[in-house]
Amino acid sequence: MANIDVTQLLSDPDFCDVVTLIRRTSAVGDNGRNTVTELPGVNVNMVVQGLKSADFVRNPDLVNLDGVRSFWYQGEFLVDEDSVYSDIIIFGGVRYQVHKLDEDFSNYGAGFQKAFAAKEKSNG
Repeated sequence: MANIDVTQLLSDPDFCDVVTLIRRTSAVGDNGRNTVTELPGVNVNMVVQGLKSADFVRNPDLVNLDGVRSFWYQGEFLVDEDSVYSDIIIFGGVRYQVHKLDEDFSNYGAGFQKAFAAKEKSNG
């Protein structure tokens, strides 16, 4: 384990923001179509940052980085895979969809994850 525990810092209201975390589920209806349902959002503390140059190298799949942010959270982010839908984070009134998890940072404090999330495109 690292010699520093950042749990207190990443939970400090001077350093983090209250955001809304939305989980999504899916079900196949009688008509055979998949329906995605958003569960009620939960307000949680996260550290929200813009991307730094090192993030660009790690994430070639996010080539268009306009509207991408990194979110640090003491909990688990869900990312699209095997019938699981990515989490939605609402920050500053804008919806972001989690696209990629960064390394596991739990050695710096219990259960922290860093995720990259991109601004959702509007349907208008």
